[in-house]
Amino acid sequence: MKFRLLLLLLTGLALGSCTFSLSEDITPPPGYRSPTPAPTLTLSAPAAPPSPARGAVVYAQNCLACHGERGLGNGPQAAQMPVAVPAIGLAEVASQRAPAEWYRVVTLGRAERGMPSFQSLSEQERWDVLAYVYTLGATAEQLSEAQALFAQNCAECHGVSAPDFRDPAQLADSSGVALRRVIAEGIPNAMPAFGGQLSEAQIQTLILYLRTLAFDLSPLAEPVPSPTPAAEAPAETAEPTAAPVEETGVVIRGRVVHGGGASAPAGLPVTLRIYDASQETGRQMTLTTADGAFLFSGVPPMPDGAYLVTVEYGGVTYVSAAAFYDGLSSEFDLPVTIYESTADFSLLRFQQVHTVLDFSTRGLIRVYEIYIFTNPSNVTVTVETDGASIPFIRIPAEAGSAVTFELTEGSAPLYPATNGFAILPGESLQYGIAARFSLPYERRLEWDHAFLLPVETLDLFVPPGVKVRSDRLSDRGVSSMQGAEYRIYEAASLAAGEPFDLTITGQPGQTGLLGLGEQSGLLIGMAALGTAFLAAGIYLFLRDRARQEEETDEETAEDALGDDPQALMDAIIALDDQYRAGGISENAYRARRRALKERLKDLL
Repeated sequence: MKFRLLLLLLTGLALGSCTFSLSEDITPPPGYRSPTPAPTLTLSAPAAPPSPARGAVVYAQNCLACHGERGLGNGPQAAQMPVAVPAIGLAEVASQRAPAEWYRVVTLGRAERGMPSFQSLSEQERWDVLAYVYTLGATAEQLSEAQALFAQNCAECHGVSAPDFRDPAQLADSSGVALRRVIAEGIPNAMPAFGGQLSEAQIQTLILYLRTLAFDLSPLAEPVPSPTPAAEAPAETAEPTAAPVEETGVVIRGRVVHGGGASAPAGLPVTLRIYDASQETGRQMTLTTADGAFLFSGVPPMPDGAYLVTVEYGGVTYVSAAAFYDGLSSEFDLPVTIYESTADFSLLRFQQVHTVLDFSTRGLIRVYEIYIFTNPSNVTVTVETDGASIPFIRIPAEAGSAVTFELTEGSAPLYPATNGFAILPGESLQYGIAARFSLPYERRLEWDHAFLLPVETLDLFVPPGVKVRSDRLSDRGVSSMQGAEYRIYEAASLAAGEPFDLTITGQPGQTGLLGLGEQSGLLIGMAALGTAFLAAGIYLFLRDRARQEEETDEETAEDALGDDPQALMDAIIALDDQYRAGGISENAYRARRRALKERLKDLL
């Protein structure tokens, strides 16, 4: 019920896809005792080595229902979520973010995606459950192979016990993407490149092994007893119950804090929004005191409902975490952090741009571009948009009006703002926007691809047979991933407005992306890119793209299989692989597999 509620709640906030506070350590009003301590994010590394064994218990109690037994996003409650549940158990997904970033998500939650805050867990429990999640991406056999690879290639310099990888800070701050780049490309004058010696699968498994070096791999001292059902407890030992909440009402309190270090203005309007299971049912308003505190008392209890606090400041709607009413808690602490704001989007920085060129449609290049960016300033950047364009993303005029944008799944959320959206400050907040458009193409294209913001790194993916020339691009060669081949070009340190002219010529060859058919080749190629190179959400974005096209192409694919039993069996095996990799939703997988099995049964 909470998940449906959140979807409606967020729809009511329009662009307010963010419903959790980004504040750090918030001091509650004097004398207030919160039933659940407010999260503190000053801890950047685990205080003790995290334990996957302890984390497995935490995962089973708190995460399995949505994320599934193996972290594939197929838990029994996943179908109730407003959006697809990330397949965090896949190595490709786990590699995108550093553990410290996931620690923040576990602590604060992602209410706009139906994930609650788990600040009720201790800091060690949060690190333990993350350690367990990172072990889901590899089998014991793979880790044993990776240990042998480490001994052969790494131990001579890093030492047999690898003390540098046992550092908790090293564990917390290193993403799999960063580790892969170091392993594959090396460090000038410090470490050789192993990209030519190790396969992509070996590198990814080695990364998972390196993470386990910082874990406490000892088993649990004794099994954790299952909780005793409340109905079996003797009546005389029952805990005394508090007065019913209905008699006293719910109390919502908090504090508005200025993230820039200044004092929050006194008398700032604060709005409490009350939601039941289907819609917003009421609002209350109050003003902040001199120290930024606010209080709502006597708030009506809302079974299966939620409470949300919003503050309008500088044209931006700042949003608190969502508090869910469970019939037990009668007080909630919902702090809100505000910032000064500016419309100067030149403060933003593109950390990474990933560009994928698809030639499956005759006469067109279909462009899929992922922009990963941050706001390293100390002010909120407001962006005015007409809904069809984003002012800091430059789209070629030749693309016409058929351009779509969407927030990538791994992105930090955007806040509502007057006539657009807002980007909160902080280098730890990484945003991702995906753009899709098409350019006319007849064997040659001159593309003025200058960017409006500085770009740290750019990766361009094209199928073999296509050539791209530019003074700023370096050719990284052809890589084979899951049977599809791509030539990869790279650029770095592009200044805002710097000329970046691309000349694209040729057509794809018969192998790789297009050799599998116009649509199926595109889907497989998109999934393959997520296994190694594309960071910060591109894997999930392209997976969702595949899901959308899968429904359109299902009938055509069935007809192509005909009455060939072997083809049907191969299709079932391929479908199972796609589902295990998180590339298809459970409902679509089961329906498609059932249909294929019925056809095969009729033939046999």
